[in-house]
Amino acid sequence: MRFNYLAIIISLIISSQTLLGQKKPIATVKLRKPVDHAFVDRAGDLYIQENSGEFLKYDTNGVRITTFKPDDSITVFEPRDGARLFTWSRSDNWFSFAYFGSVKKQKLGEEFAIDPWLVVSSGDANIWILDSSDRSLKRVNTLENRVEVEVILPDSLNTPESDFTWMREYQGFLFLINQQTGIHVFNTLGKQVKSFPGKNIPYFNFLGQELYYPIEDKIKFYDLFDGTTRLESKDPKTKIELMTDSRIYKIFPDRLEVFDYHP
Repeated sequence: MRFNYLAIIISLIISSQTLLGQKKPIATVKLRKPVDHAFVDRAGDLYIQENSGEFLKYDTNGVRITTFKPDDSITVFEPRDGARLFTWSRSDNWFSFAYFGSVKKQKLGEEFAIDPWLVVSSGDANIWILDSSDRSLKRVNTLENRVEVEVILPDSLNTPESDFTWMREYQGFLFLINQQTGIHVFNTLGKQVKSFPGKNIPYFNFLGQELYYPIEDKIKFYDLFDGTTRLESKDPKTKIELMTDSRIYKIFPDRLEVFDYHP
């Protein structure tokens, strides 16, 4: 009997690739309600914001640690290092630096912004404000109660305020999503330094020195220091996919799946 060794080798390669593509999650968690947003802190724990307004925190193995239901609706949530988190409520116009499950409200005065649309943390005590009244970006020193930076958005971003859906500071840069034009990057002085074109980008996040965000059926990564890019496949059925240096969190309409990940 003669063996076709080449055919056997090819079959083994295809089989191994199929097995890799069918990698099983280390945890699957049934979700109680639809998810609006999801976040990871520096330690790699996951936070889910349900459409009910409740927040759920999970460890890296998908075990729920605790839940938190704020009294007010939360517009911006930043888990930061997992200890001192940042929250902001547009409807009640307050921000807070506090532990998860507690709120220390600080009112945002009109001397800083007449109509704040997005507010995010900047360092340990300062904040960035997107003020829709004059279409400006402002960085406020909350300890000294003064505006350190104030700039008007570029004319290219002259779209309705509702197009601006997310903002976050990372590695000394401010990142801002506009649903019509893409992700825009500003330096510490509020000057626009980079744009990533795209429409209806739902979210972005960071993995080390890389920015990543979904685009069609891929996750696009951009190295903030050397400018290199790479692509990874995205499960078309997921609503959100977040990566850390050891985990991928895949959020589906009805469940959360946790995978080992080694970028």
